[in-house]
Amino acid sequence: LVAAHQHAFQGLVGAGVDVSLASVAGFLPQGKTAPGREALLAAVNGVYGDYLARTGNPLAIEMSLRARGRGVDVSDPGASYRQAAGQAPTSKLLLLVHGLCLNDQHWRRAGHDHGAALADEFGYSPLYVRYNSGLHIHQNGRALAELLETLLRNWPVPVQEVCIIGHSMGGLIARSACLWADEHGHDWLRRLTKVVFL
Repeated sequence: LVAAHQHAFQGLVGAGVDVSLASVAGFLPQGKTAPGREALLAAVNGVYGDYLARTGNPLAIEMSLRARGRGVDVSDPGASYRQAAGQAPTSKLLLLVHGLCLNDQHWRRAGHDHGAALADEFGYSPLYVRYNSGLHIHQNGRALAELLETLLRNWPVPVQEVCIIGHSMGGLIARSACLWADEHGHDWLRRLTKVVFL
Protein backbone atom coordinates (compact mmCIF):
# COMPACT_ATOMS: atom_id res chain seq x y z
CA LEU A 1 0.00 0.00 0.00
CA VAL A 2 2.79 2.43 0.92
CA ALA A 3 4.61 1.61 -2.33
CA ALA A 4 1.41 2.25 -4.31
CA HIS A 5 0.99 5.66 -2.64
CA GLN A 6 4.64 6.55 -3.29
CA HIS A 7 4.28 5.59 -6.95
CA ALA A 8 1.11 7.68 -7.28
CA PHE A 9 2.81 10.64 -5.56
CA GLN A 10 5.82 10.36 -7.88
CA GLY A 11 3.47 10.29 -10.86
CA LEU A 12 1.76 13.48 -9.67
CA VAL A 13 5.07 15.21 -9.06
CA GLY A 14 6.33 14.09 -12.49
CA ALA A 15 3.17 15.38 -14.16
CA GLY A 16 3.62 18.72 -12.39
CA VAL A 17 7.23 18.93 -13.53
CA ASP A 18 6.20 18.12 -17.11
CA VAL A 19 3.60 20.91 -17.08
CA SER A 20 6.08 23.46 -15.71
CA LEU A 21 8.75 22.36 -18.21
CA ALA A 22 6.31 22.66 -21.10
CA SER A 23 5.98 26.37 -20.33
CA VAL A 24 9.77 26.72 -20.07
CA ALA A 25 10.22 24.95 -23.41
CA GLY A 26 8.30 27.79 -25.09
CA PHE A 27 11.10 30.15 -24.09
CA LEU A 28 13.71 27.77 -25.49
CA PRO A 29 13.00 27.36 -29.22
CA GLN A 30 14.84 24.45 -30.83
CA GLY A 31 17.99 25.26 -32.75
CA LYS A 32 18.40 28.80 -31.42
CA THR A 33 21.44 29.68 -29.34
CA ALA A 34 21.68 32.85 -27.30
CA PRO A 35 23.28 33.58 -23.92
CA GLY A 36 19.89 34.03 -22.22
CA ARG A 37 18.54 30.77 -23.65
CA GLU A 38 21.70 28.90 -22.62
CA ALA A 39 21.58 30.34 -19.09
CA LEU A 40 17.92 29.36 -18.66
CA LEU A 41 18.58 25.87 -20.01
CA ALA A 42 21.51 25.45 -17.59
CA ALA A 43 19.34 26.55 -14.65
CA VAL A 44 16.52 24.17 -15.65
CA ASN A 45 19.03 21.31 -15.87
CA GLY A 46 20.47 22.22 -12.49
CA VAL A 47 17.04 21.93 -10.87
CA TYR A 48 15.39 19.17 -12.94
CA GLY A 49 18.37 17.60 -14.72
CA ASP A 50 18.03 14.09 -13.32
CA TYR A 51 14.34 14.03 -14.27
CA LEU A 52 15.07 15.42 -17.76
CA ALA A 53 17.70 12.74 -18.39
CA ARG A 54 15.59 9.93 -16.95
CA THR A 55 12.56 10.81 -19.10
CA GLY A 56 14.55 11.47 -22.30
CA ASN A 57 13.45 15.10 -22.37
CA PRO A 58 15.09 17.09 -25.20
CA LEU A 59 15.92 19.86 -22.70
CA ALA A 60 18.44 17.56 -20.98
CA ILE A 61 22.01 18.71 -21.62
CA GLU A 62 24.46 16.07 -22.82
CA MET A 63 28.02 16.44 -21.57
CA SER A 64 30.25 17.98 -24.21
CA LEU A 65 33.41 20.01 -24.68
CA ARG A 66 33.29 23.49 -26.15
CA ALA A 67 35.65 26.20 -27.32
CA ARG A 68 34.46 29.80 -27.70
CA GLY A 69 30.87 28.67 -27.33
CA ARG A 70 31.04 26.05 -30.08
CA GLY A 71 31.11 22.28 -29.78
CA VAL A 72 34.31 20.26 -30.03
CA ASP A 73 33.88 16.76 -31.46
CA VAL A 74 36.01 14.41 -29.34
CA SER A 75 36.12 11.87 -32.18
CA ASP A 76 37.86 14.48 -34.41
CA PRO A 77 38.98 17.20 -32.00
CA GLY A 78 41.72 18.64 -34.20
CA ALA A 79 39.46 19.91 -36.94
CA SER A 80 36.57 20.92 -34.69
CA TYR A 81 38.86 22.68 -32.18
CA ARG A 82 40.57 24.67 -34.96
CA GLN A 83 37.19 25.68 -36.33
CA ALA A 84 35.73 26.61 -32.92
CA ALA A 85 38.77 28.25 -31.32
CA GLY A 86 40.35 29.70 -34.44
CA GLN A 87 43.77 28.36 -33.48
CA ALA A 88 45.80 25.17 -33.67
CA PRO A 89 45.58 22.68 -30.77
CA THR A 90 48.57 22.65 -28.42
CA SER A 91 50.06 19.87 -26.31
CA LYS A 92 48.71 21.50 -23.11
CA LEU A 93 44.99 21.32 -22.30
CA LEU A 94 43.14 23.61 -19.89
CA LEU A 95 39.75 22.20 -18.92
CA LEU A 96 37.21 24.50 -17.25
CA VAL A 97 34.29 22.82 -15.43
CA HIS A 98 31.38 25.08 -14.40
CA GLY A 99 29.24 24.80 -11.28
CA LEU A 100 25.59 24.05 -10.48
CA CYS A 101 22.98 25.68 -12.75
CA LEU A 102 25.72 27.30 -14.87
CA ASN A 103 27.23 26.62 -18.29
CA ASP A 104 30.42 27.09 -20.30
CA GLN A 105 29.54 30.75 -21.00
CA HIS A 106 29.85 31.64 -17.31
CA TRP A 107 33.64 31.73 -17.57
CA ARG A 108 33.23 35.10 -19.34
CA ARG A 109 32.56 38.40 -17.60
CA ALA A 110 32.34 41.85 -19.18
CA GLY A 111 34.07 40.67 -22.36
CA HIS A 112 36.87 38.92 -20.44
CA ASP A 113 37.21 35.15 -20.95
CA HIS A 114 39.08 33.74 -17.95
CA GLY A 115 39.98 30.48 -19.69
CA ALA A 116 41.24 32.20 -22.83
CA ALA A 117 43.33 34.63 -20.76
CA LEU A 118 45.00 31.79 -18.86
CA ALA A 119 45.51 29.84 -22.07
CA ASP A 120 47.13 32.80 -23.82
CA GLU A 121 49.46 33.46 -20.90
CA PHE A 122 50.54 29.83 -20.37
CA GLY A 123 50.11 28.28 -23.83
CA TYR A 124 47.12 26.02 -23.13
CA SER A 125 44.30 25.00 -25.45
CA PRO A 126 41.19 25.92 -23.40
CA LEU A 127 38.24 23.54 -23.43
CA TYR A 128 35.02 24.25 -21.57
CA VAL A 129 32.89 21.41 -20.21
CA ARG A 130 29.12 21.77 -20.66
CA TYR A 131 27.05 19.30 -18.63
CA ASN A 132 23.74 18.60 -16.91
CA SER A 133 24.43 19.79 -13.37
CA GLY A 134 21.25 18.13 -12.09
CA LEU A 135 22.74 14.67 -12.47
CA HIS A 136 24.55 12.99 -9.58
CA ILE A 137 28.21 13.95 -9.22
CA HIS A 138 29.40 10.37 -9.82
CA GLN A 139 27.44 10.21 -13.10
CA ASN A 140 29.03 13.41 -14.36
CA GLY A 141 32.44 12.36 -13.03
CA ARG A 142 32.31 9.10 -14.95
CA ALA A 143 31.11 10.86 -18.12
CA LEU A 144 33.89 13.44 -17.83
CA ALA A 145 36.57 10.78 -17.32
CA GLU A 146 35.36 8.85 -20.38
CA LEU A 147 35.12 12.04 -22.45
CA LEU A 148 38.69 13.01 -21.55
CA GLU A 149 40.01 9.54 -22.35
CA THR A 150 38.43 9.72 -25.83
CA LEU A 151 39.66 13.29 -26.31
CA LEU A 152 43.29 12.47 -25.51
CA ARG A 153 43.22 9.38 -27.70
CA ASN A 154 42.14 11.53 -30.66
CA TRP A 155 43.90 14.84 -29.91
CA PRO A 156 46.03 15.70 -32.98
CA VAL A 157 49.28 16.30 -31.05
CA PRO A 158 50.66 14.32 -28.11
CA VAL A 159 49.25 15.77 -24.87
CA GLN A 160 51.94 16.62 -22.35
CA GLU A 161 49.82 18.32 -19.73
CA VAL A 162 46.20 18.55 -18.58
CA CYS A 163 45.11 21.23 -16.13
CA ILE A 164 41.57 21.39 -14.70
CA ILE A 165 39.83 24.35 -13.09
CA GLY A 166 36.59 23.41 -11.34
CA HIS A 167 34.13 25.98 -10.03
CA SER A 168 31.99 24.77 -7.12
CA MET A 169 30.25 21.55 -8.24
CA GLY A 170 32.68 21.48 -11.17
CA GLY A 171 35.49 20.78 -8.70
CA LEU A 172 33.57 17.86 -7.21
CA ILE A 173 32.98 16.46 -10.69
CA ALA A 174 36.67 16.85 -11.58
CA ARG A 175 37.58 14.96 -8.39
CA SER A 176 35.06 12.23 -9.21
CA ALA A 177 36.47 11.98 -12.76
CA CYS A 178 39.96 11.50 -11.33
CA LEU A 179 38.72 8.69 -9.08
CA TRP A 180 36.97 6.93 -11.99
CA ALA A 181 40.06 7.36 -14.20
CA ASP A 182 42.31 5.94 -11.49
CA GLU A 183 40.06 2.91 -10.97
CA HIS A 184 39.90 2.23 -14.74
CA GLY A 185 43.52 2.98 -15.72
CA HIS A 186 42.78 5.98 -17.92
CA ASP A 187 45.75 7.50 -19.69
CA TRP A 188 44.62 11.12 -19.29
CA LEU A 189 45.11 10.97 -15.53
CA ARG A 190 48.86 10.48 -16.03
CA ARG A 191 48.92 13.79 -17.93
CA LEU A 192 47.03 15.69 -15.20
CA THR A 193 49.44 18.14 -13.58
CA LYS A 194 47.20 20.65 -11.84
CA VAL A 195 43.67 20.82 -10.46
CA VAL A 196 42.38 24.16 -9.14
CA PHE A 197 39.16 24.28 -7.10
CA LEU A 198 37.24 27.55 -6.88
